[in-house]
Amino acid sequence: MLPLVLLLSGIVIALITQCAMAAYAFTRSLGQGLACVFVPFYAGRYARINALSPALLRTWYVGVVLFAFGIITWH
Repeated sequence: MLPLVLLLSGIVIALITQCAMAAYAFTRSLGQGLACVFVPFYAGRYARINALSPALLRTWYVGVVLFAFGIITWH
């Protein structure tokens, strides 16, 4: 049960924060916004380069780590 909770909560947290980062990227450039949506982990790189909120970036990292722990503990 715990792996499923970790997996789903990680996906939800990472997805919400990635959408927020992509929304910011779309206000700056269409290409950057599309890259944030379709290229894996590009949203994190974009957030670091453009100095987005450190709390937003940390929240995204937490979501990715929870997702990874959910996958690791699944078996």
